[in-house]
Amino acid sequence: MRRPLLLLALAILSPNSLAAQVQAELTYRIGAFVALEDLEATVNASGNSLTTKQETKFSIGARLGVWLIRFFGLESTVEYNRSGRTSFLNGVPQSTIGGHLLAASARGVLRLGQPDGPIALVLSGGGGLVDRGGAAVAGLSTRTDFGPVAGAGLRVNLTPDVAARIDVDGYTYRPEFIEAPGQTITGKRQYDLWITFG
Repeated sequence: MRRPLLLLALAILSPNSLAAQVQAELTYRIGAFVALEDLEATVNASGNSLTTKQETKFSIGARLGVWLIRFFGLESTVEYNRSGRTSFLNGVPQSTIGGHLLAASARGVLRLGQPDGPIALVLSGGGGLVDRGGAAVAGLSTRTDFGPVAGAGLRVNLTPDVAARIDVDGYTYRPEFIEAPGQTITGKRQYDLWITFG
């Protein structure tokens, strides 16, 4: 009894069998970046509320995925936008300093749905980073933050070889800005959404 099971397992895990199951995908994506939380929020001596927040902006990016089996795979993503930092006084926009954001992630992916069905739900989770650049971070020695990332998407099979996905990816992290040795500004925990199509 053990020998037939062993032979079956070897047949399933043979290189030819694995090669037949593994699928690679490279997708270019467009979308929008939305910051759900202020970077900083303070109240000055006069009782005025002072806040700063990243701008909502158009984004471009790409996703590289490898499906190891029909329902599980690994993927990495990269997204870029020209989001600057806007200052608010009592909720009224005051000024915007230009900048940009680069986000990247590596994660596991789970596909829920019929293997050959037209639509599937895609869930993902892993680690990511967000790097700030431009005038908004001029003079700061630390501008990259790390944290968990999770996503949910809807995958639609257009043809046997072409599929489209709409994804909502969420990054969370607590930014730290080092202005000079011994001077560190810790911002509020961020909840960033990247809504993409590709």
